[in-house]
Amino acid sequence: FDFSFLEGELVYLYVDILTFKCFLCNMLLDGYSVSTVYEYYNCLQAIIVSTNGFISISNMSEMELDALCATDNTNHLFILHSYMDFIITNELYKGDSDIYISIFKKLNMLSLKSETYKDNRDLPCSLDISIFQYYLNQFKKDTIGTNIYNFFYPLIIWWEITLVIPLRPSEITYTLKKNCIFIKDDACFLKINRIKTSLIKSLQIPLMKEICISKEMYDLINKYTELVAYDNESKTLFSINFLRKLFLNLNHTYPNFDFNSRTFLRKYKEYSHFEASDLNQLIELFYHFYIDPKLGDIKYNSCFRAGDTRHIAFSSLLL
Repeated sequence: FDFSFLEGELVYLYVDILTFKCFLCNMLLDGYSVSTVYEYYNCLQAIIVSTNGFISISNMSEMELDALCATDNTNHLFILHSYMDFIITNELYKGDSDIYISIFKKLNMLSLKSETYKDNRDLPCSLDISIFQYYLNQFKKDTIGTNIYNFFYPLIIWWEITLVIPLRPSEITYTLKKNCIFIKDDACFLKINRIKTSLIKSLQIPLMKEICISKEMYDLINKYTELVAYDNESKTLFSINFLRKLFLNLNHTYPNFDFNSRTFLRKYKEYSHFEASDLNQLIELFYHFYIDPKLGDIKYNSCFRAGDTRHIAFSSLLL
């Protein structure tokens, strides 16, 4: 990502380079692919340059604002909305905060009028969900080998936890600590770290970080913590060190294990945190290694991504 356009002679009054970087990094932590984040970057860069750092947006008509965000017959108004929401929610203003708020209100008004305001990613359909759950359960029962099972162990934990407790990808990967489980008053608990708390705090809603879980879920997580106890470098529950060590062994045994292996073979400066992108790579590899050969010519519509389960969990809570 090239931020030189914010460092040259044109210094925009309402654009802070650090806030812009934090917004994009937050998307990566939240499980968005690099290509999607780059799309956001390109769109925001074009808007920043053409509006002299957002200044002219407050005087634009709805038609002009629509045209500003339209590229290739796609309205990217939601990208600008997401960025303004990030600034306002976290109070990261540069210059007059009223400018940001007036732009945000204008975007909200447009969102109510436009059905195609945000191009939401569709969740996997019921059949695709059933296919994934069925084969993940089959995998757990399969005598496929200890190394294979341990390699996909984080996938099992992710599925069991996030189908019940709505968690963002970074909350199950980057911020979930090794000591995340404990027992109190004969009950089992999971301690989580929420990444988006400013809005909750401003509304003064109690934020639950210690959630009671079943003994089965506790044992599932505890068994994994024992497997990776040797890894003193890892700060997260899931160990990238352990994953990479297993991958290097399995890569020689199973030819199709080299599929999209860049995540597990890249050179890390340190192995302290497991990331949402690592989990997404693990999900893709599970499809390629286990599900696709079982299905043969049968095709699913879409694959899971790390953030999909939280929507299913929340829908289940509503039901």
